[in-house]
Amino acid sequence: MLDINMCQRLIVHINIPKSEMNVNCLVTYCKKMSQSFFHELFRAIIIQFQQRVLDSVLGSRWHPIQPAPSPWHCPGCGSRYGFKRRGRRKRSLKTSHGTVHFAVFQVTCCDCGKTFSPFPKLLGIAHGHCLTREFEQLICRVVKDMSYRKTSGLFAQLADAPVSAHTVHRVVQRYGQCAEIVENKAAIDHWQYDSTKIKASANKRGIDVHLAIAIGKKTTRYHRVHCEKTLVNVQVARSPSQLKKILKNTPITQLTVDGLSGLTGYISKKKLDVPVQRCLWHIPKTAAHMLYRDGVDKQQRRELVRPLKKFLFDENRSVCERLLCYQNTINAFTDYQYEKTVTFLTRAFPYLFTYKTHKDKNKNNIYERTISITERLMREINRRFENGARWTPQGAENLLTVKLIDELNNPQSYDYLWKLKNQIKATFQVILC
Repeated sequence: MLDINMCQRLIVHINIPKSEMNVNCLVTYCKKMSQSFFHELFRAIIIQFQQRVLDSVLGSRWHPIQPAPSPWHCPGCGSRYGFKRRGRRKRSLKTSHGTVHFAVFQVTCCDCGKTFSPFPKLLGIAHGHCLTREFEQLICRVVKDMSYRKTSGLFAQLADAPVSAHTVHRVVQRYGQCAEIVENKAAIDHWQYDSTKIKASANKRGIDVHLAIAIGKKTTRYHRVHCEKTLVNVQVARSPSQLKKILKNTPITQLTVDGLSGLTGYISKKKLDVPVQRCLWHIPKTAAHMLYRDGVDKQQRRELVRPLKKFLFDENRSVCERLLCYQNTINAFTDYQYEKTVTFLTRAFPYLFTYKTHKDKNKNNIYERTISITERLMREINRRFENGARWTPQGAENLLTVKLIDELNNPQSYDYLWKLKNQIKATFQVILC
C-alpha cells in the first residue's frame, strides 16, 4: 500500500459586489463556488497522486528505473516488473457532491504489450461502477425512509448527481444481499420479537416480516428515556426459521412476544431454557378479538376487557393478587361459554409476569413487560412499504436489513458492509485573503 504525502496551501481571493451582499444570494453564490472548487480540487489531487505514484514506482519520466515490484500486476501476464507510461484516459464518477470528471494514467507491460490503468483499483473504484461507495452509502441512508423514485429526484435536486430509480434499487439490493449482522453476544440478553404483514409476494394479504431486537440499558437525557437497541435478526418469510436457529444457539434471559408468533410453542417443543414474557398490552387487545369470534358485541367486549387493562398493569398489587384476578376472569368467561377467549387466556397464564423475576435484580430495568419498542419500529416499517407497490420477499428483506443495521446501533455491521473509514487522516487549511 502506497503512502503519498501531499502538502497543499490554497489561497482563495473572492470579490463580491456590495449590491449582491444579501444572505440568500451569498448562500447560493458560495454553494456554486464550492461545487466548482470541489471539482477542480478533486481533479488536481487525483492527477498529482497518480504522477507521484508513477514517479515513485517507475522512476522519473526521463530516467525510468524500477528497482522494486509495483503495487499492481499486469492483467495479461501477471508480471509486476517492466512497465512504461502510456498516456491517460477520461473517467467520471458520481459522488455526493456531484459528478466529477478526471483522467486516469495508463501503463503498458513490456512483456506482453498489455495497456491498462492500475489506478482505479488503487483508488478504490470498483470495475464498471460509476458511483463512489460513499455516494452509495448516502443513497441507502436516504432510500430507507422514502421511495426509490423520490430518492432519485432528491439527489437530482440537492446533490447535482442524477441517478435513476432503477440505479437506486440496484444499489440497495446489492448491499442488502451482502449485509451481515455482526452479533454481539454481550448485548443480546433480552429479546423483543414482533411480526407484521407487508405487501409482498403473490399472497393478497402479503407476507410476514419477523423482527427481533435486543434491548440494552436505559439512560435519561434531557428528561427523556433512551434505550439501547441492537438488531438480532430480520426476515421476510412465512416462518421465522432464521430466528429459531439463533434462539436455539444463543442463551438469553427473557424473550418478550405478543403470543401470535408461534415461538412459545417452538420453545416448549425443543425444551429450550428461555424465559418467555407475554406482552401485557396485547393480552386485552387479543382477548377483545377472541370475544368477537365468540359472538360478543362491541359494547360488551369493551366492558369485559376493561378490568384486564387495570389489574395487569397495576404495580401496586402483588403478583399473586393479579394472578388471582386473572383466574377469576377466566372462570367468568368459562361460565359465559366463551371458549376461544378462555383458551387464549389460559395459554397465556404461565407467561404473564416473567419480567418480575428480573425487575428487582436489574438496576437498568431493561426487562420489559410489553413490546412497545418493537411496535414503534413496526409502524415505521409499515409506513415505508405502503407505497402501492407489491414487493418481492427478497427485495423487501434486503431493504429492511440495510435500514435496520443503520438505525439499531449496529456500527460493526454497518462499517463492515461499507468498508469505509470513519475518520479522514488528511489535513488541510484554507486561507482567505
